[in-house]
Order: sequence, then C-alpha cells, then structure tokens
Amino acid sequence: QGKISATVKMEIPALPQERIKDIWPAVLHGEPIEEWLLERLTKGSIDNIHAAFTIDAAKSGESWTTDVTGIPSEFDVSGMRVDYRAPLMPAENTFGHGVFANDVLKIAIDSATVGDMSVTGGEVSIDNISSDEVGNAKISVVLKAALPSLFKFIESEPIGMKGEKLGLDTKNVKGDAALDVEVSFPTLRDLPKDEVKVKAVGTLNNVLLPDVVNTLDLTGGPMKLTVAEGKALLSGDGKLDGRPVKIDWEQFLESDGKPYDSKIKAQLDADRDLRGKLNIGLDDWLEGTVPVKVDYTEYQGGRGEVRVEGNLKPATVKVMPFEYSKPPGVDGVVTCTAILQKGAVQEIKDLN
Repeated sequence: QGKISATVKMEIPALPQERIKDIWPAVLHGEPIEEWLLERLTKGSIDNIHAAFTIDAAKSGESWTTDVTGIPSEFDVSGMRVDYRAPLMPAENTFGHGVFANDVLKIAIDSATVGDMSVTGGEVSIDNISSDEVGNAKISVVLKAALPSLFKFIESEPIGMKGEKLGLDTKNVKGDAALDVEVSFPTLRDLPKDEVKVKAVGTLNNVLLPDVVNTLDLTGGPMKLTVAEGKALLSGDGKLDGRPVKIDWEQFLESDGKPYDSKIKAQLDADRDLRGKLNIGLDDWLEGTVPVKVDYTEYQGGRGEVRVEGNLKPATVKVMPFEYSKPPGVDGVVTCTAILQKGAVQEIKDLN
C-alpha cells in the first residue's frame, strides 16, 4: 500500500563522544542543538545505550519519504566535558545517567570537577532537541570548594562577581564553600550575554575575608551567599577584628543606573579599640563598650553614608562643657550620620 512502519531497538555498550558525529541525523545538521551535543558536550563516552524508535516510510510516485518518531533512550555518561558557557569553567570528568524522551535530553550528574572544585551532583537539561523551535538549556551543579577557587569561578562572565568590585583581595581569602549554581539560556548559536541567566546560592564556612573594613578582617560563619539578578548578597554571623558581628551585605555587580553600589548592615559591640580602628573617635564623650547598629551605603564616585545607632546604656557618656556625666546602667541612645569620600570621614551630621 506504499507505507512501511518498523520499530527498531538498539543497544550499544560504549560509544565515544567523538563518534556521535558519524551517526548524527542529516536533518539536524546546522541546527543550534548540533553545536550543543557535538561541540559543547565533548570527550568521554556514552555507555550502555538502550534506544528504540519507529521508522515510517511512505511512497510517493517513484520516491520514498521517511520519518523517525519516538526515540526514547537511556544511557550512562563517562568522563564527559560539559562546556556550558565560556568563559565559565566547564565541567570535566562528568559521570552520570542520561534519558532522552519527548524531545528532551536530561543528564543527571553524579560527579564531575570544575577547575579544582568538586561537583557532587547536578543536571543538564535541553529541550526541543529535534524541533524547529529554539530550545532551552539549564545546567545545575552542586559545588564544594575552597573559597579562593569559588571566587575564581564566579569572577568570570556572565556572573562577573569580581574581587575589585567587592573590595576584596580574593587571592587571600580563606574558607570553605558549598554552592548550588544554575545556568540557563536558549540554545541559540550566537547567544547574547543578557540571555544567560545565572543563579548561585550557598553557604560559606571558616571564612577569612581580609581588610573588609579598613584593615579589619571578617571571619567565621556560616554565611549565606546568593548571586542572582545582578546582585550578590552575603549574610550571617561572624567576627570583625575578633568581635562578634551580624552582617548583611548587598552588592550590585554592575551599578550603572542603580541607586547605589553596595549596602552593609551590621550589628556589633564597639569598644574603644574598635572605634579607633573604625576612625570613630568620641573618646572625649564615651567610655566603655557601645552596642551599635551600622547602616553603610556606598554610591558611585566613592561617596558613602554611614548611619549609626548606639545603645549607651552600658557606657559612660561625658559632656564636659556642661559638667554632665551619664553612668553605666542608665538608658541612652546616640544616632548620627557620617558622610565619607573614598573611605575618609568628611562630615558628621544629625548627631543626637
């Protein structure tokens, strides 16, 4: 009747990734997905392939047309390289299990490396494999790394969380990190930078961030790090120059057109020595330790504004011109705003 239909089952014990191009369907030549599956997924091999598909052929005149449908398959991935988006470091030595069904390719990652970081899990998902429509790719990995390695990874575009922007010497930071990273984008051959979406959420422990404020180090943890939608957020408990501090730090990765560069909110006890290191003298007015809340905003051009609120109850307050002294134990609050330029205090205003 001019029609033939056949179901084909195929099993392949091992197929080197470099050989996939030899069996690549002609109908997919030149498609964006070809770049992804033949160029961005490289090295290693695909093992234990189990596939099934249906071939339908129809005769029209003296010629035949064929169509291949329903190609579900399962396979293992061994030692593969996943180059998801340069200049981000690729995943190397990737091991996992893949499934192709309903025109969606998914690879569950069991283990891999990114630079000198360990990948303990993740997934690669690409849809519209054989469709004329543009597909979407999403790569998620769970990273465990030393903090310098993590900063090296997230400094690359499209994340772009550079140390100089944060005011950090990332080569001298210390600590451990566990981070969930997700990169998603359409499978276009010429991919615009702004089409790449990156989100990273994780925890930092045993942290040492040198010279975070003047020459004072931020240490401790755990601290939560979130990078998403053009901002980096760091929050948690630590120590500033050895004193307990609760900190919330917000930094725009690109501040052009934004209302500010960064914001830091901190709560800590400021003794005389710490106040001196922070260039907050007040020795003629205060004796003792003052619990303070600090709200620091930095703007473009190096201008900064620090709003300080201090609880004076544990301190002695002296107003010598009026021969007044408040002893410890008596309630009191001090608030002021400091205007800074490139870290130097230019003005103290609204002192109450």
